[in-house]
Amino acid sequence: MAGMTPAVETERLAVLRPDFDSPVPLYLQLSERLAAAIHAGFWRADEALPSERALTELLDVSRVTARKALDLLCERGLISRRHGSGTYVAPQLESFLSRYRTVEQMLATRGFPVQPEKLECLADLADQDEMLALGLAANARVWRIKRWFVAGDVPFFFERASLPVSILDEECPGREGECLDRYRASVVRVIQKITAVPASPALAAWFGLGACEPLLSLVQQEFSSSGQVVVFAEQLFRGRDYSVLADLRK
Repeated sequence: MAGMTPAVETERLAVLRPDFDSPVPLYLQLSERLAAAIHAGFWRADEALPSERALTELLDVSRVTARKALDLLCERGLISRRHGSGTYVAPQLESFLSRYRTVEQMLATRGFPVQPEKLECLADLADQDEMLALGLAANARVWRIKRWFVAGDVPFFFERASLPVSILDEECPGREGECLDRYRASVVRVIQKITAVPASPALAAWFGLGACEPLLSLVQQEFSSSGQVVVFAEQLFRGRDYSVLADLRK
């Protein structure tokens, strides 16, 4: 952080300060605020982050809180640790699109509609990933919706999505997919991470994958205009079924 004036450094650290009155665990707040600050450009690729000790002293949090927050960002690939040197922002490739459309909407506009073949829905306590992505407190509950989509009779993609119980009508048995699509209509911003992941035996059988063939994973947070994350989802495709196209206009 060499070269930063005290005023700039104070501003950067101020955005990380957690809300001690919030029911959301401090380490989740710190992790998400640091991730948001990195995405906003407060810290740039290959730049050193404050140490655990600095975060502890400047934000009045425990060393355990600081370490757990940084561990979560390491797991997400947003930062990296260098032995004997410190913690640094990892390089990230970002693409900015003019608007967000769901996979179903994109396929429908190309004359290739998909339909859910099967749907499962369960209300349960949020796990750590859901708490972090959705900004939930400990013991908060989420709806977990799983959908298997087909094009004709061909398996196309699998989705698992989590929504806070507080924003989804609990009295919608059999209509959970419709409720999910309705809340997606309010989405104005998406943060998406694309990776390759091994297929579970059940999904490999459903997709008809060969041995060792991976799936393309799209993990995303979907934001409403209020800044609230309304959906946390992962969509899984066969790699050959998904392409990214850019239409450049000047």
